[in-house]
Amino acid sequence: MTSTIRVLGCSGGIGKGLRTTSLLLNQDTLIDAGTGVGDLSIEALKKIDQVFLTHSHLDHVCSIAFMVDAVGALRDKPLVVYGIREND
Repeated sequence: MTSTIRVLGCSGGIGKGLRTTSLLLNQDTLIDAGTGVGDLSIEALKKIDQVFLTHSHLDHVCSIAFMVDAVGALRDKPLVVYGIREND
């Protein structure tokens, strides 16, 4: 089985040419949801079925709400988001 990983962002901040952490695995899995997600087309966003969050810092989660707002009504199933359990 062949997989592809597309780096959408790998910077710790924003600015000209910089995008915060997000990786697209194949076409349906997002690892973190940094600002690089904003470079994807609506068609590409609709194909994402799951998001895995490595941690809850803003630069890793900021695009989830924008993504759901942009394509949530166009999807036939919910987006599944996986994260780390809150420390007790």
